[in-house]
Amino acid sequence: MKKNDIVKYNNDLNKLNMSNLKEKELELFYAICCELKDRGTDEITIDITDFKKEFNISNKIDKKRFKEYIKSVHKKFAEMKYTFETEKEIETIIFFKKFKTNIEDNTMIISVNKEYSYILNNIVQYYTQFSFKEYQSLKSKYSKILMPRLAQWQGTKKVEFEKEELFDILGVSENYRVKTSNFNDKILKPIKKELPKIFYNLKVKPIKKSTENSKNEIKSYLFSWCDKPKEIEVAEEVKSIEISKKLKTLIDEAIKNPKLEILEKPSIIEYLLKHYTENIIGLGIKQLLNS
Repeated sequence: MKKNDIVKYNNDLNKLNMSNLKEKELELFYAICCELKDRGTDEITIDITDFKKEFNISNKIDKKRFKEYIKSVHKKFAEMKYTFETEKEIETIIFFKKFKTNIEDNTMIISVNKEYSYILNNIVQYYTQFSFKEYQSLKSKYSKILMPRLAQWQGTKKVEFEKEELFDILGVSENYRVKTSNFNDKILKPIKKELPKIFYNLKVKPIKKSTENSKNEIKSYLFSWCDKPKEIEVAEEVKSIEISKKLKTLIDEAIKNPKLEILEKPSIIEYLLKHYTENIIGLGIKQLLNS
């Protein structure tokens, strides 16, 4: 299985209600989307052990608890559906045609309904994409639900949600809907703390109704952000490829070998550091030098 950090899908996937999923279930769903991308509607067999390693999904769970977790996932994923409506008909289709977990063989067999095949296949326009690694770094369930919705508007870097629409997207409970202070403290606060790491200078502006009798009532929420300044991007790039003196010395020695001149490129070192520990990189370089 080849590591693919980019989650990419047609914008229509954002219409599915994700509010009933927990943090790790959201991660699992998008990891599966990564795995199914451009794989058509055929049944795909996934080795769970490899899958967990590939997407850094926690493995610290015994067999009994894992079975209970999978049962919960199956139930929730079966509820993920979208209703297509025209003037003549209404049709509701679940996202996954098949979602089977073999506990003994430690495999998952998954396929997407053909009506949804366009969502994960041959994507060239009207799509959402984001880094799975960045997504996984988020702690708040609400940040995880909202991040893809904002990523859909990365082009304009601005999106406005009607208040009730935002509440529905996030799965806000009734008491939080009634009492704005609860919503601000428990839901918006972690969103405003975490998502600016991904959406630079993110601002959340409540838009109030303009009618005379509802001056203080919130109508909608405007989310806006901007491109990260180039100097900050450069500084972060330099920081991202900082390495220990021991590894730097080894690389400096390695690039003298014509076979390993490619290690002069910062992008190559950055790629290796994203996927392997320094110890593994060092071991690999030593083996190549001695080959």
